[in-house]
Amino acid sequence: HAQVDENIRVIEGTVINGTSGGNLVNGLTVLLHIQTLEDTSITETSVDEYGQFKFEDVIFDPNAIFGVTVKYQGVVYGRDIDLSSGSPAPFDVAIYESSSDDGLISIPRASVIYSQAEQASQMLWAFEIISIRNSSDRTYVPGAGPMQLLRFGLPPDAIDLSLDTNL
Repeated sequence: HAQVDENIRVIEGTVINGTSGGNLVNGLTVLLHIQTLEDTSITETSVDEYGQFKFEDVIFDPNAIFGVTVKYQGVVYGRDIDLSSGSPAPFDVAIYESSSDDGLISIPRASVIYSQAEQASQMLWAFEIISIRNSSDRTYVPGAGPMQLLRFGLPPDAIDLSLDTNL
């Protein structure tokens, strides 16, 4: 009877193209990232003709963060993986065809909160929250030109802009 190391894991899944009529995914590279406080290691494999990938003999470290990524048309797709309970069930990593058509995105909600007003300096502090929605089956990627980025106007003389994003 062979002894099985209970710290060895197998990570397997399928890369799927979520865009209707999208390109085949065979040959794409899948990266396994293992990050600890001291080090980051990356192992790679390629998907087969069915989009399937497998990482065998992955050593579980309870102090590490595990994740897989796939880069497709300049966009990185990925997910974190929990190995604390053993090898995970096979999972999908969805990729999408990309487009720089800004008609794919909309802003369904925007809110402005005024947090402070100072009469002496005539300064007003505002907090703005904008939700951006992409209802298509494509990933929005800004065009290559400097004016093809998503832009949000500011009033004249605005200062101390602080941007936080959860894209």
